[in-house]
Amino acid sequence: MPISPYRFLNGAGGSVNDPVLEGLGIKLVLASGAMDIAGISGVWIDQNETIPGTTDVVDDLTPNKTLLLSGLMGVYNDTTKIYNLGTTAGLTLGDPINITHPNATGIFFIRTIPAAGDVTLIDNPMDGLGNKTNIQYQVGWRYNAITGTAPVVSSAQGTENFFKVRVTDAQGAIAQDFKNFFIRNTPNGADFIEVAGGNYTGRVVGNREVSLNILRNWLNNGGVTHVQLASHSVQEVNNFSWIDAGGTGEVLLSVAENGLTTTIGDGLKYGRLLLKSYPSAVVSMGVDISVRVDTSGPALTLSIYGT
Repeated sequence: MPISPYRFLNGAGGSVNDPVLEGLGIKLVLASGAMDIAGISGVWIDQNETIPGTTDVVDDLTPNKTLLLSGLMGVYNDTTKIYNLGTTAGLTLGDPINITHPNATGIFFIRTIPAAGDVTLIDNPMDGLGNKTNIQYQVGWRYNAITGTAPVVSSAQGTENFFKVRVTDAQGAIAQDFKNFFIRNTPNGADFIEVAGGNYTGRVVGNREVSLNILRNWLNNGGVTHVQLASHSVQEVNNFSWIDAGGTGEVLLSVAENGLTTTIGDGLKYGRLLLKSYPSAVVSMGVDISVRVDTSGPALTLSIYGT
């Protein structure tokens, strides 16, 4: 009964040199490759690999640990984009579903529940592939956490956390496993957010377009995948927009790092970046930014005085 405690960390978190940034929302997802989980004995998050662990979060899983929905006859309608699972009792938006089919295998997340028994999926794996039948599925379980908030620990050097599980199948056979992931505090200055080639506050720039680089020395940008602009937490104004996309809405990290445009006119410009680990994430890491735009030469004052 192989089990897979999936890390939903956007490619980051696998080493102290590739950590996840503190303050981001993450999902730690438990599923079985054999889809035969019949009971969940414990789920722990600690800073060691010992099973059983100390901090048991099994009662905080979504869906509830007692929900053991599975089946072999799932149906997909490519016109409506709806998967019929027979029942959706106990499921909520964002819950994971483990699917096996010749056209799609893996963990996917519920986008909507349009009717009892029906779901649509985020990043629908069968979109455009026609109607499908005989889809094998089992619900997965997620633990929602904020990195750096107990029981997930962060530090300046990077802290190794362990997501640990113990489950049983219908015959009572026990399986257990763990996954480790690293969380690290925000670095200082431009190593955290680089604006116009320097620190993210107080930089003087000679034009309205400024470069942006987020966690420039971290291999996978600390798990940040999307960024949104918002008002500065103190000045309560936003003077920035995206160069590529325009506006202030949520964009991919790659779009954000193509740079920012300030509002017209010289002077101090303020804004706030909301760093996210997933599109439309409820939890974000916010950081205030500012620059001084000076596009003109020195203002001269010429006078004649008697001697």
